[in-house]
Amino acid sequence: MTHLSFCCPACRHTERSNSETLIARLQGAGLLKRATRQERKDLPYLIALARTVSVQWRCAACGAPGLTVEEAGGPADDFEVGQPCAACGKRIPAERMELFPDTTLCTACQSVVDRGRTPDTQEYCPRCGTLMQIRAGRSSGVARYALVCPQCRR
Repeated sequence: MTHLSFCCPACRHTERSNSETLIARLQGAGLLKRATRQERKDLPYLIALARTVSVQWRCAACGAPGLTVEEAGGPADDFEVGQPCAACGKRIPAERMELFPDTTLCTACQSVVDRGRTPDTQEYCPRCGTLMQIRAGRSSGVARYALVCPQCRR
């Protein structure tokens, strides 16, 4: 069974649980209503979906919103120090956390922010959980773009 960890960026509290707990949290957020059995078994899909709504989940220790979700390795994972990146989920090295204790981004994501862009994050439909697509608006004049769900057209 795969174990996951829910980490609080504010107090660094970590909860370990299994994929069934993640599915229950996603269903509580109104997602996975139309998910197939295969999609419910696809852990990277579930983690990516959880990252879109985990900003609403609160820490059990301090009550701060914005938990991060990542796949926990095994017993060796207990010895790693550092917190997960808020944008990509990769673990921030302990050396970086020592130099910048308030950081929430890894070096790669921080360099993207420093260049004036946002880190690449994928958007999922809040209704059905499908990956959103960028579509050009149909109005005349100024070009407008919007995120549209290809499945439910929301």
